[in-house]
Amino acid sequence: MKSKSTPRWTMWAMLLVMVSLIVTCQFQNGLILNRTTHLIPVVSPPAFTVEEPRIVSELQKTQTIGDTMRWWTGSWAMGENFKYYRPLTSIAWWLQFKAFGENGVIGFLIVLFLSHMAFTLVTWGFLKELAGLKIATATSVIFASSLLYPIFGYAAPVFALTRWIDQPEAWCGIFIIAALWAYLRFIRSDDNKNFGAAIMFFIIAILFKESAYVTPFLAVALLWYEKKLSTQWKSALVFFGVLTIAVVYRTWALQGTGFKFGSNGSWIQRMISEVGLGSFATPLLALQTLPFAIGFALMAVSKHKDLKVWLPYAFAALACYAVAELRSDFFGDAISQLLNVWPLRTAFIWIVGVKFFLWLWMWHRTIERRERLQAFALIWVLIAYLPLLRAPVTAHGLYFMAPAWALWGACVLLDLQPTLAHFYAQVKEKRLARNNAVVMNNS
Repeated sequence: MKSKSTPRWTMWAMLLVMVSLIVTCQFQNGLILNRTTHLIPVVSPPAFTVEEPRIVSELQKTQTIGDTMRWWTGSWAMGENFKYYRPLTSIAWWLQFKAFGENGVIGFLIVLFLSHMAFTLVTWGFLKELAGLKIATATSVIFASSLLYPIFGYAAPVFALTRWIDQPEAWCGIFIIAALWAYLRFIRSDDNKNFGAAIMFFIIAILFKESAYVTPFLAVALLWYEKKLSTQWKSALVFFGVLTIAVVYRTWALQGTGFKFGSNGSWIQRMISEVGLGSFATPLLALQTLPFAIGFALMAVSKHKDLKVWLPYAFAALACYAVAELRSDFFGDAISQLLNVWPLRTAFIWIVGVKFFLWLWMWHRTIERRERLQAFALIWVLIAYLPLLRAPVTAHGLYFMAPAWALWGACVLLDLQPTLAHFYAQVKEKRLARNNAVVMNNS
């Protein structure tokens, strides 16, 4: 669905600003109140204090803009133990350091918020041109409010909003989306100026953070979504050419591949959680199956008219309940937990069960509908996760995945709009008929 020009876009843009402002301030206020204003956090017990001292120390030693030129041919400001190549990030930090000083946390956080706001609006603009105003606005509101995290545990931007050193997540994301936006215009118009802009934005994104290496793969996904993969695939090769040059140059600048992460074998469990099951992965892997019995049972009830769909869900509900009984201390303990609604533990089981039902319902509808935009969103999730597969990163590293999950959720919710409109029309019609009947009886 192509977007239509409408003056209402300014209202939606202001809505995004308000939502982002409210959510961001909730996290940043906690940071400012619980720590000193110094760039190196002082907390007890110490937390997140490994990277900040190294970065600040490097910024202190850099006196002039000329001294920053070494970041173009050497390691990033983390020293020899963390050989990252991020020249634009280092220079941007240095400029802020000169402007705000060592006690300039609030200044850094204001820049972080403005960067996050810019990323939200650029993503909204890209999706508006890609799929229309409704999808763009719904996606951006879900993203800005981090709505899917408390429900399903999926990636949310809030985790990149509490530390000033997470600014590159937004900067890199802005230029990745800008590159995809320009490339989308090239695909639809065949205008070489748009293609040149896409390549330029891609290069800038790389200079902020290595996460931009996923851009060529997203460009291929965009070609697939636009059904132009068979005719314009050669243009995507330029992205891969730039990527190859960037990797080779970075290897030369760092005299090696840089710092290597290791996840101690936990990456499989992390991937199951971060890419698919979300917050349900931990209880499921621990065989705490009682909430899942509730979710499957509710799903079976909602699909009771279709035997082929109802039967597998009913069987799964019984299987989960059976596992819960087998793991109980005595027979009947599981059913007693479900029926006793007062203890907090039982309430928690029902809450998780209802959330799991919503999760099942959304994924069932995704598979059932097989909508192209949703598939693009899930491909975006997988591609954005590739650099993090074996890296023990914290949740801030999932920043660029968050709008993809939001796009997936927006597609499901907006897909319900005709159904909800039909239901509302039926309710309205019945109410009108009832009122007419009352008027006739009174007369």
